[in-house]
Amino acid sequence: MHVFVRTIVFFMTLTLTATNVSGQHETTGQPPTIMPPSPNAFAITRYGGIHVGLQTGTPQIDIPLFKISAKNLDLPVSLFYTSNGVKVDEIASRTGMSWVLHAGGVITRMVVDDPDESGTPATTPNFAVQDRALLNWLDAASLGNGDRNDLSPDFFNFNFNGYSGKFIIKGNKVIPIEKTSLKFETIFGSGLSLGYAFKITDPAGISYYFGEGNSTESSQTSSFGTDGCGRNYGTPVNTSWYLSRIVHPNGDAITFNYQQLTLYSYATGVSQTLTKLTNSTQIPCTSGARCEYIPDGDCKSLATVNAVYLTDIVSSDGEKVIFTYTSRTDLPGDVLLDKMSLYYPGDAVNAVKTAQLTYVYATATGYTNSYTDAILKLRPFLIAMTIQDKNKTNIQRHSFQYNDMNALPPRLSFSQDHFGYFNGASNINLLPTPTVASQKTLFPMAYANREPEFSYGSKGMLTKVIYPTGGYDTIIYAAPTRYVTEPAPSIATVLSATAQGNSSGVPVTNISEVMTATNLVEGNARLGVEFIYGGNPDELDFHNHANVYFTDITTNKVVFSTDMNSDNPSQVLNVSLELNHQYSVKVVAYGNYTIGNIVLTYYRSAGMVSYNKPTGGIVIDKVKTYDPTSNKFNTKRYYYAALSDLTKSTGRMTFNPKYDSYSSVKVNCPGTICHYGSCDYTILTSYSLLNLYAFSQAHICFQKVVEAIGENFEGGGVEHVYETAADQPGEIVMGQDILTSLFSNNGYMNGKETQSLSISKNSATGVFLPVKLTTTEYVEDSRLSELYYGYTVRKVYEVGCQSTIPSTYEIGAYDVKRHYIFSRWIYPSSVTTTTYDVNGQNPFTTTISYGYNNIQHLLPTTVSQTNSKQEVMKMVYQYPQDVNTSQLDATTTEGITALINKHIQPAIITEQYRGSILTNRLVQNYKVWDNGLVAMQNIQTQEGTFPLETRVEFKKYGTTGNILEQSKVNAASQVTLWGYNNRYPVAIVTGSDYATVAALVNLTVLQAPASEAVLKAELSKLRNGLKGKAQVITATYIPSIGITSKIDVAGIEEFYEYDSFQRLRLIRDRNNNIIKQFCYNYAGMPLGCPDAGF
Repeated sequence: MHVFVRTIVFFMTLTLTATNVSGQHETTGQPPTIMPPSPNAFAITRYGGIHVGLQTGTPQIDIPLFKISAKNLDLPVSLFYTSNGVKVDEIASRTGMSWVLHAGGVITRMVVDDPDESGTPATTPNFAVQDRALLNWLDAASLGNGDRNDLSPDFFNFNFNGYSGKFIIKGNKVIPIEKTSLKFETIFGSGLSLGYAFKITDPAGISYYFGEGNSTESSQTSSFGTDGCGRNYGTPVNTSWYLSRIVHPNGDAITFNYQQLTLYSYATGVSQTLTKLTNSTQIPCTSGARCEYIPDGDCKSLATVNAVYLTDIVSSDGEKVIFTYTSRTDLPGDVLLDKMSLYYPGDAVNAVKTAQLTYVYATATGYTNSYTDAILKLRPFLIAMTIQDKNKTNIQRHSFQYNDMNALPPRLSFSQDHFGYFNGASNINLLPTPTVASQKTLFPMAYANREPEFSYGSKGMLTKVIYPTGGYDTIIYAAPTRYVTEPAPSIATVLSATAQGNSSGVPVTNISEVMTATNLVEGNARLGVEFIYGGNPDELDFHNHANVYFTDITTNKVVFSTDMNSDNPSQVLNVSLELNHQYSVKVVAYGNYTIGNIVLTYYRSAGMVSYNKPTGGIVIDKVKTYDPTSNKFNTKRYYYAALSDLTKSTGRMTFNPKYDSYSSVKVNCPGTICHYGSCDYTILTSYSLLNLYAFSQAHICFQKVVEAIGENFEGGGVEHVYETAADQPGEIVMGQDILTSLFSNNGYMNGKETQSLSISKNSATGVFLPVKLTTTEYVEDSRLSELYYGYTVRKVYEVGCQSTIPSTYEIGAYDVKRHYIFSRWIYPSSVTTTTYDVNGQNPFTTTISYGYNNIQHLLPTTVSQTNSKQEVMKMVYQYPQDVNTSQLDATTTEGITALINKHIQPAIITEQYRGSILTNRLVQNYKVWDNGLVAMQNIQTQEGTFPLETRVEFKKYGTTGNILEQSKVNAASQVTLWGYNNRYPVAIVTGSDYATVAALVNLTVLQAPASEAVLKAELSKLRNGLKGKAQVITATYIPSIGITSKIDVAGIEEFYEYDSFQRLRLIRDRNNNIIKQFCYNYAGMPLGCPDAGF
């Protein structure tokens, strides 16, 4: 099985699945076969995880730029920063390292084995019956990608407009990993072979389209190096579908346009593998056959990408954002975002706002290797972002500073820890020092230091954000830790003896004290012996020598002895000690100026020690915010610990590195039939068990995190409690473990907050006092639980003979591992809140319980709360799928059906109960109007046992969903006239009907007025024509900015003025007097409102 993924960093540190190569070379544990695409798509989904921040200590900085609107739709455009450390092989997105542009969305895919649309899902055999059918399945499954025998569904990630998550596709049906009220649809055109496009509809009926037109990216992979680099995806496969349209049920739309880049390639990573035979090279065959030598693996992987970039966003109301780019030197062929310009309707030349981005390239100077080139040394960092107004006279500037970004190593450097972060180690390869003693001898070249080192891992992190106001945030980081109890560093114990001969002719003897070998860390000890002659070299002869002895006194045996002389001046060797045995060393020196030394060093256990053990990456330690108005600093600290013990970390590792694996290869004995011998191999890889491509989780999560306001809780604080659950390795079905197989997503509960405790601190006693405790309970609802499987199959050796009933020899040629794919519906079932008085006493508790009674919409149908009188107050909601239409008229039933079809899910009926007694009911009835719009026709209410009564009636809608006429029961109708392309209400008339009001004006003038004066003149016809008959309120606007004037029912006018950034500045009365004034002061500007225009 092979995997590639819409992602970009750390290609070779991590693995997804095994590759399959014929013959014994399968034992090399090939590097993961994955397809990293352009960095931008991965960056968007990477920052879409909903459980980031406090549970992972991740900085999150969102800088709003502007908003594009289409009456019923608003799309914010912003820059977002988040990172737990810059990884060595990481490539920056199009907005610089660790920044991402939020301006739409994307669906990305991690392909597992064959792409879903080109492969046939493999049938699952009965592994318990090891027959010929199973063997045929194993043989077909081991062929790898391209065989159209798909062993696992692909994994899709989505992120748009606040929604994010994962799904798989089974039988053309989208299966969300976590069930949601979103509606997913796949659009295949004329068949799966044409690839995917997606439509996702939210509960408001707003549809999001992905992959239309020129908004799809594809990737392919290749690798270079020694034999065993694994298979690749040699033809382009679609891996990213960008958001192409947002459509409101009323027809409003926002469209995203893309341009394709020229095809380009880039290096994604390096992997290295060592394979050593652990038994005799001689196969136990009479023919004398030998086990095969497996060469070391050294592979460089490349991705080739058909990438696209966003050129503009256009709303149906005429607003537009244009994106311009500049070429980049760190990733030739791709681009960096240079500028964003916002245009309003009526002026396609002059942007109302322009955001300009400024970058600097960090250049690595150290930690190079044979892969290093000039391009790999470069990383772009965003250092400033300025926003100019329409007149280009006012500028808002954000500045960004980073921690020693030029100290980062080049991409593909070997100086990285287990998790891919920079660790400052001068490694000659990526192969870590084995933890098993026997493997240290087996792999003498594997001594890379892959341990985390925070002082290096924090390089390149954002440390300061300076805002246009002159204020700034300073971000201080720390190493993430977990509390462990493990053996303390061992204590070296030395036993030695030295003797110096003289001219008397009598040998000089020195015997050490007796030592007892207790608390051995390992049975091995190091023995060093040495001969030194201190006299005239011309007088040195055979009389000058020393005898050394290492004796086990307990058994009265000499463990080691030798004669040291000028021909044998020194030795260093390992000796084995027995627990609780007594030992001594002795030297006998002969001849004048002869010196003999013997030193025994062994290591004793120092017992167990508990401490906070660092791991890779960074977490936020504190944020210091400077307020220029008060000239003061405000500090917020973060403790990744429980409030009851702030010194003990609550970190939990979600996975741990594993680099070694084993394989037993059966080799048919030459000249025989079905006789074979075994060749056992140990494999050491550089890419470990952890896999960033497969994991959605950070490698460390914290069960409890405390926010402290002030350096020492001067402003109180909050303790947060989270679920911590890790994904787990798959199940070994047959044979040996496959290091590169996918994990099962057991950690679906990870990151859900179960409790938060707000506290204050008694300044006199220093005691924490509870203020509010909130506890959330979750339900894993089995009604929608689903379980799917994927497989990794590896062929270890070629089979030399076959039998009707497969032998152990034939079956043993395959390793099989199964990963589980859990799809779950999880929701909060209750929220309990307890509040306390100022002394932390007299708790008052309320509980809100949620019921979900319909699996068709996954929305809460009951919300219950106990009030202060201990009465249960319950709200009951019925959505379109819940309503019993058998008692409804045809019009209302048609409206309900239309809501369901369009996935619009308002609460049709809302009931409130006190205990079991109905206190009131609200009913919102919908209909399909003549223009095809689905909208409310009336609102009905019921109080207690009184009958249901119509309170509001909607009489007419426009084609874009605007209410044109409505009335309350027994009240005059209210008519609304809309202008500016139906965007804004320009007249509200009470006491007439739409037909009468519309006949008094030219509706075309209202929709596209030539000027404000023209519109006012047209609206004055209403006031004149309805004088004494109806009440009239009129208004004028600057489209996309706001209201400019309003005339109330008494004919009194107000005026509204805006500054160059389209912010409300002044409200004036009809006499031009200022009623209200709004001031916006930034750093360097004089205080007050100097441009108020009095």
